[in-house]
Amino acid sequence: MVNEKKRSAVGKSLAAGLAVVAIGVACLVCTGCDTQVAETQKEQVAATDEPKWQDDSVIFRFNDENVTFADIKAIYEHRTLKPDERFSDFPKSEQLRFMKQIGMELLLAKEASSRGIEETADYRRNYYMWSLDKLFPLWITREIAEKITMTDEEILQYAPLALPEVKVRILVNNDPDKAQQAYERIKSGEDMSKVITEDSEGLSKAVGGLSGWMNEQQSAYFPSPVIRKYLDAEVGTLFPPAYQDVGFLVVRVEGKRSAEEVRQLWLSQVRNEYVLKRQQEVYKERLRKLRDEADIVVHEGVVAGVVEQNQAAASGALVEINGREFTASDVMGDSLFGQHGAGPVDGRIDTFVTKVVITDRAKEMGFEEDAEFQQALKYDRTQLLSDTLKQAISREAEKEEITDEQIEAFINGFPEEFTIPEKRAVSVIDVRSSDKAEEITAKLAEGGSFEQLAIEFSKHTDSAKNGGALGTYAADQMPPELSGPIFSLEEGSYTDPAVAVYSEGVPVWLILRVDAVEKASPMSVDRAKSLNLKPRIRTWLRTKSLADLVKTAGERFGYKNCLEGPC
Repeated sequence: MVNEKKRSAVGKSLAAGLAVVAIGVACLVCTGCDTQVAETQKEQVAATDEPKWQDDSVIFRFNDENVTFADIKAIYEHRTLKPDERFSDFPKSEQLRFMKQIGMELLLAKEASSRGIEETADYRRNYYMWSLDKLFPLWITREIAEKITMTDEEILQYAPLALPEVKVRILVNNDPDKAQQAYERIKSGEDMSKVITEDSEGLSKAVGGLSGWMNEQQSAYFPSPVIRKYLDAEVGTLFPPAYQDVGFLVVRVEGKRSAEEVRQLWLSQVRNEYVLKRQQEVYKERLRKLRDEADIVVHEGVVAGVVEQNQAAASGALVEINGREFTASDVMGDSLFGQHGAGPVDGRIDTFVTKVVITDRAKEMGFEEDAEFQQALKYDRTQLLSDTLKQAISREAEKEEITDEQIEAFINGFPEEFTIPEKRAVSVIDVRSSDKAEEITAKLAEGGSFEQLAIEFSKHTDSAKNGGALGTYAADQMPPELSGPIFSLEEGSYTDPAVAVYSEGVPVWLILRVDAVEKASPMSVDRAKSLNLKPRIRTWLRTKSLADLVKTAGERFGYKNCLEGPC
């Protein structure tokens, strides 16, 4: 894109004035060159007029089927990555957008099937790449998660020594009399945690004096004989004050559990951890075997190209697995050329190889017939078909030689983008007080020469020596505060009063005159052809081909969009 910029010397003294940027006309043409030319549809549904679809509401009709709101909900909820997300909860405008997308997808899928797209190499490739994301986790679920487990007896072999445990509540006070008084209050029925909050001096006061579970080998509070005493007592037993190194303690037994209960508690806490560990061991062993049996070739030259983010070097097969070639785009996906260094790239290759060898194994085992896989295929098949058809259309557009007739048709089809905008030749007198500006405008009104007054009074010497002449500019080549006044004047007119602006924080007054007007005019076809239009034209041709296809396919398959009117 041509983007040639020239900044006038005016910019120095008129910092907030004519910041002139002469941008080549080609910039007007190439704005959005990389944006696909497509017709956009804006959905606005009034809150008081929102349609309420029922599950059996027909949204699309074809010659051979009706598509209901329930069908579209099922498609959405299959494809969403958020299991709690429900299509019915979305605003109606978003539902409309998604439904129209699905309508086009279903129509193109029917067209693709009629063309035998499913028998093409492109569809088989797209289907295989899609199946990687479906069969890989399905194999993990069916062959590992659902089959590999451990019995309680197997897990208990790893259990640490289990001992009976006890939990107590403790009141601590250094004064024996106060400890005894607290003991009597608790013994008489007062809430022990309340008494502890009021009278205890122990660190556990904040939690009502409650200890953790203790056994004879593990206790932060008591020696082993004391723990044994508490274990031998009944739950609820209250012990009178007894001195220990932190003071006088009043202790009540709050809970006990046997060694077997401790073992079972440990088992419930670690069962999933041990099962998962076993599953990981089995998975790694099976994966190692599958990879050893596979024929895997990594093309290091292409890998180097990806690491260096060199797209040309990254073309061709990045890796071959069991005779099937995969490109850098297949392996890296959206992260292609976005990763830095060999580590991330090698990691993506390793992950991809893992998915392929497991997917191939799942196919050998007949997992494509699994009900879960078939359900996913039911909802995604239309997307696979329509995407493959669109790829074919794009490829044909890329092969097509762009003719002069097509270039002219494109230019004529978008006249607003191939118009040279109106420009105005401008002169300026720059002064530094409103009184001086009024004096000069008065002299102009009396017939004074703008050029002579600019030479005599303008502070902008570069333009003053030329009688104030600045040059010729389009509206978007100057600040809005100046383009507004200038483009509202007739040819030969000047601003009265002067336009007040700031230059480097200092106020200045500009008397601007329009010397000449160059009306907007169509760009010549020859000039437009000199621009790099072919990428946009190819996009335009793809869009046009797709629009034509949608129209003819809609007629052939009896497509009716019930969102746009009664069916």
